[in-house]
Amino acid sequence: MDKIVLFHPYILKKALKMVNKVLKTRWIGQGPKVNEFEKRFKSDFANKSECIAVGSDTDALRLAYICANIHAGEGVIVPVFPSLFFI
Repeated sequence: MDKIVLFHPYILKKALKMVNKVLKTRWIGQGPKVNEFEKRFKSDFANKSECIAVGSDTDALRLAYICANIHAGEGVIVPVFPSLFFI
């Protein structure tokens, strides 16, 4: 059976260079680039509201559940992308 390709990622050469540069430092988690991203995202998209970057869609959903006061045992339905997760 042939596989159905959903998409082919396109990554700019400049982005690859920037990622490689960061990977050569000790800042591969929280660091200067994350702080820069959060600041620019806040300025460009968040209407000056507070925002934080997270490491995965699961992290983002977990924070959203906490902010929405959703507790263990309460089911939540979300699209397949990014994921389906119950707390």
